Amino acid sequence: MTGAAGAARVVQAREERANDMGAGGEPPIFRKGRVSQDAISVSNAIGLPAVVKVLRRRLRLFGAVAGAVVLAAMLFLATTTKLYTAGASIMIDARKTQVLNVESVLSGLPIDASVIDSEVQILLSRTLATRVVEDMRLYNDPEFNPFLRKPGLVGGVRQLLPGVDPKNRLPNPARAAALDGREATVDNVLKRIDAKRLGVTYVLDLVFTSKDAKKSQRIANRYAELYLVEQLEAKFEATRRANTWLSGRLSELRQEVLDKESAVEAFRAQAGLLSSAGATITEQQIGDISGQMITARGDLAEREARLAAARSQVASGIGADSAGDVLKSEVIRELRTQQAMVLRKKAEYQSMYGPLNPKMLQVNREADDINRQIKEETQRIIGSLQSEVNVARQRLGAIQGSLGSTQSTLSRNNKELPRLRELEREAQASRTLYESFLTRFKETGEQSGIEQPDAQIVSRATLPAGPSFPQVPLIMIMAIAMSQILAAAAVFIAEAFDTRVSGVDEAERKIGLPVLASIPDIDSFTVKKAESLATSPQDYLVERPLSSFAEAFRNLRTSLLYYDVDRPVRVAALCSALPGEGKTTSSLCLARMMALSGSSVVIIDCDLRRRSLSRMAADGTSVGLLEVLSGQAPLEAALCKDTLTDAMVLPVAASAFTPKDVFGSDAMRNLLEELKKRFDVVLFDTAPILPIAEARVVATLADAVVVLTAWRRTSHSATRAAVDALESVGAQVAGIAMTRVDLKAREQHDESDPSHYYKSYRSYYVD
Repeated sequence: MTGAAGAARVVQAREERANDMGAGGEPPIFRKGRVSQDAISVSNAIGLPAVVKVLRRRLRLFGAVAGAVVLAAMLFLATTTKLYTAGASIMIDARKTQVLNVESVLSGLPIDASVIDSEVQILLSRTLATRVVEDMRLYNDPEFNPFLRKPGLVGGVRQLLPGVDPKNRLPNPARAAALDGREATVDNVLKRIDAKRLGVTYVLDLVFTSKDAKKSQRIANRYAELYLVEQLEAKFEATRRANTWLSGRLSELRQEVLDKESAVEAFRAQAGLLSSAGATITEQQIGDISGQMITARGDLAEREARLAAARSQVASGIGADSAGDVLKSEVIRELRTQQAMVLRKKAEYQSMYGPLNPKMLQVNREADDINRQIKEETQRIIGSLQSEVNVARQRLGAIQGSLGSTQSTLSRNNKELPRLRELEREAQASRTLYESFLTRFKETGEQSGIEQPDAQIVSRATLPAGPSFPQVPLIMIMAIAMSQILAAAAVFIAEAFDTRVSGVDEAERKIGLPVLASIPDIDSFTVKKAESLATSPQDYLVERPLSSFAEAFRNLRTSLLYYDVDRPVRVAALCSALPGEGKTTSSLCLARMMALSGSSVVIIDCDLRRRSLSRMAADGTSVGLLEVLSGQAPLEAALCKDTLTDAMVLPVAASAFTPKDVFGSDAMRNLLEELKKRFDVVLFDTAPILPIAEARVVATLADAVVVLTAWRRTSHSATRAAVDALESVGAQVAGIAMTRVDLKAREQHDESDPSHYYKSYRSYYVD
């Protein structure tokens, strides 16, 4: 092959591969002449049958992981310390017993969710735990006090260190803390206690866990009791603090009331605001004077009216003697009586004696004298009325003067009243505060001793019937379930990281080439193990031509020869990515199958280093391929006939080796042309592609190259790298063939391979 032709084949191979890869860069999912259903393969890969197959083929791993988990659970149950849990129920009491109609110093708990949750936290508080530890002396219990426990392995080693007191078995600086261990004990108790609210009820569930059932019962009950005691003591302490504070405050308020009331009285005396019957003396004086003034005015008006009436009668000529005040006079009444007697006597004398009679004259003189006296008395009475009016007027003026003076005093007093009122208000406020504190102090004193807790124990802890941990049935159920989950996870993780070739569709999808044949491992047949070991695969093919092993090579022969219907394959190369993939055995078996089918075939050993084919079919020969290429021996001298068939072998002599590139030489091409003339098919048994570069040169000489990959042994990436290496040099890679396929295990991997149904049609073979 010329350099230009080789370069053209390289370009053509790359273009064909790019076209096969498609726009998305994915390898083609087809065999030559048949399109594979990628969507169906993918859907089957994630379906239930595929999952079952994965589990079946990884059954050992599944069982190992599941068994390890179950065994670990059993070991845990056998070695772990049993713990017992006892629980008491506490109810926050919404009903309050009211002995006294007095408000408590520390009010009862309001019943709402936040308060109940707060009580749960109080149950779990360090303060209550410390109280339980001190009350029950739990710091003397090795279960809770770590300093009292026997040292383990680490502790035993620690005791041997320098600076440790052998008597106390603890470092000297930590001796005091170790002997007590109260804080560590409280920490351990807090880890063992738990409390929670039961649903939406007022009930709190308090549980305690211990290694001893009776101990857990005692501590749980004591925890509940001390919780109630804590509530009572909180109320006692609140009442005591309130009484103490109220007592001191009362003394202060009492002195404050005295000081402020003294200030009020002192200011009242200083300002002349002395009071009686709820009013100041000045106000009382003004009231009295005002009353007197009203009386004086009335009296003056009355007297003036009497005087005016008398004067009016005198002025009108009626006669003053007819005035009311005159008529009331005893003297006037007596004179009126005398006047009446004189007038009667005058009337008698006038009728008896006449006007000039001395008796008549005497009577007239008496009448005139009486009239004069009446007039004088009347004038005197009017004068007396005038005097009374003057006196009343003077008295009213005096009263008005006194009222003005008193009002001036009141005005001055009123200017001082705001300050007095302020002092009185301050004194009253202090007095009111003092009285309220005094009342509260007496009420608080009455409450002492009748406080009740806000909760009650509705159910005391009972002796646990069995350990709460470990729960054997639950742990075993969880262990079994977890073992299945972990085992399945291990299986699918192993499957996900398994890059070995397993199935036809998988190989075609990941490598990008069709699978030409699946060659079974004869150890997977139903023959006896001893028989399979005694017979080599290449001999087994000849001895049992109707076996499934022989049929696999018939399939490979057919796929290879009809790889390109337009150009029959005359030269074929069998290669592999790595050593140990059955390449030489498969090459010899294929050559024998072609010979048995009537084709003349020659197989050339192109592995100059290992000479595997030469040792297998022509061991001990002294003339081989290198001698023919170098011209040291003719072709006929180097060719060896197969022992069981008519196939011919061109070996490599045992002592022959050269560092030269003999496969790219003209001698090799000439030899190949000569062999093509003599034989129908020329087979190359090459060295591994990845480690040996000359194998790629040999592959360029073939019309078709078959890449062998060991089933469930070789990774996809290695095979893909070998294919890339071959295509990079322009080799015509026809496809891949899977070797050493386990027919019994194959059914658990790929349904697309006909060998998957081996059990169904194996009766057609003579295995």
